[in-house]
Amino acid sequence: NTVLDDNKLLTLASGDRLNMTDNMKVCFEPENLNNASPATVSRAGIVYVSDAELAGGLGRGEYKLPWIPVIKAKLYARRTDERIIPAGSPLVLAKETSDQLMALYEKHVDNCLKFYTKQCIVLMPTMCAHQLINSYFLIVSMLDNEPTPTKSLLEKLFWFALSWSFGGLLGGEDRIKFQDGFIKPNYKQAPGNTENMESIFEYRIDMKADKWEHWNESVAKWSYPGDEKIAQDFSTLFIPTLDSTRLNFLMLQNFVNKRPFLLMGGSGTAKTVTIENFLLDIGNSDRIDPEERELMSFKKINFSFMTSPGLFQTSLQDCVEKRQGKYYGPKRNKKLTLFIDDTAMPEINEWGDQITNEIVRQVVEEERLYSLDRPGESFHLVDMRYAGAMSTPGGGKNDIPNRLKRHFAIFNTPLPAESSLNRIFGVILKSRFHQTGPTGNYPQGVKDVADELTRMSIAFWNKIQAKMLPTPQKFHYNFNLRDLTNIVQGICKTERQIFDDETVLVNLWKHECCRVFSDRFNTNDDKAWYDKNVNVVVAEHLGDQIMQQCEQPTYWADFQRDAECE
Repeated sequence: NTVLDDNKLLTLASGDRLNMTDNMKVCFEPENLNNASPATVSRAGIVYVSDAELAGGLGRGEYKLPWIPVIKAKLYARRTDERIIPAGSPLVLAKETSDQLMALYEKHVDNCLKFYTKQCIVLMPTMCAHQLINSYFLIVSMLDNEPTPTKSLLEKLFWFALSWSFGGLLGGEDRIKFQDGFIKPNYKQAPGNTENMESIFEYRIDMKADKWEHWNESVAKWSYPGDEKIAQDFSTLFIPTLDSTRLNFLMLQNFVNKRPFLLMGGSGTAKTVTIENFLLDIGNSDRIDPEERELMSFKKINFSFMTSPGLFQTSLQDCVEKRQGKYYGPKRNKKLTLFIDDTAMPEINEWGDQITNEIVRQVVEEERLYSLDRPGESFHLVDMRYAGAMSTPGGGKNDIPNRLKRHFAIFNTPLPAESSLNRIFGVILKSRFHQTGPTGNYPQGVKDVADELTRMSIAFWNKIQAKMLPTPQKFHYNFNLRDLTNIVQGICKTERQIFDDETVLVNLWKHECCRVFSDRFNTNDDKAWYDKNVNVVVAEHLGDQIMQQCEQPTYWADFQRDAECE
């Protein structure tokens, strides 16, 4: 405070005092004044810059096109001396294209904001300007190979990008609401039928044919890798689904423009696996220059509550080396993508700051780090891209700072639909029990039960989720997709010769469910409810006869097998 008053006197921790000269001024730009003392506020002139005046703020008042300068600067970017102005614009659009897109933004964005903020539950609050910039990057990335798009194609691109930049932060039910309440009334040609729980989010654009195409037509086929591979590396399996296919597409559009992306969602929604598989396969994309494909690499950093700024900087410095002067880049002249898992996990201090993510913001925003050995010196980072994954904020889960959030294209990863779950686990079990050869040729009864196991598991999982809710005494009653994964994994680890008839497979399924669900229950009443309902589910899907044959529990283990000696 002595610096801010008329004395302009700075007192250091060592006791030294430094007088500031008359021509020195101090300017602060905080997000809020939560941590400012009255003495500090009284010594500074306070100017409040309203977000509604500049770029819009979700959930605050009416909007009178305050976001126009933000998107207009991007759409009408220009090239001067081998540089695009404003900085960060990846492409210079033709004026006719810019005019058509600007007209669409002016016509629809205000109505979108009003419906979005009043009728939908936004999982991660963010600024209107941030979401519009995300839509811009999606459009220009998809326009990369279409320099002169038709008016019809531009309109499709606009609605696709606007839907994902706003709807990407919504859950599954709110996406249907967003389709019915805003998209359909304003865009009559929008694909999808919400009666079948389908919306514009289940469709992509065929750029060459200028038409909407269902994402299911782009899902790659999965081939069974064999029993040994399944038993050893079950956790690394990745079965392409509609959800993973469209997330891969959205991540690719941002990746080619060097735009960081972040996936958020609940536990067990495959955020980490989706990003890791995307980064492993990025070298095979035809959107990447052939010369760069061999140079692509990624490094994963897991954040935790104890991750400090120094620990993050040390981890980052370990994977870069000096290039020239003050420029540092990935080792061996690679192009590195830094994947930060659990981005929101670091501690929030007593002042409400998440200091670890402030240095992440500095790296992403300025591409620069300050030396820990030589104070005052900094070095610049080149050939770096960034990706992140985090849990949905709320319910005890942290959010990330707005200054960091605005640099990412953010997409929610909701729980897969039941059709996707049937595909993920059904294709594994069907491939395992319908194969031929020495490891196949299962009895027909076993095959029939295997075809029904996925529906049985999902039905029982849904029933347990609805009944066994967490309480202060049962705080560990949290059930997610990992539970289904563990059931299928246990079944796939069992050797072929065990399955003499269908009752063996049913007993094995009941055992795996007991280990995954019943072992978690901490009261006799809950265990009794489980014992009753597991037999009810078997009877509903396989009939009373099989249920009676498998009514008594059996116990399985692999440690009693004879040792295999070569």
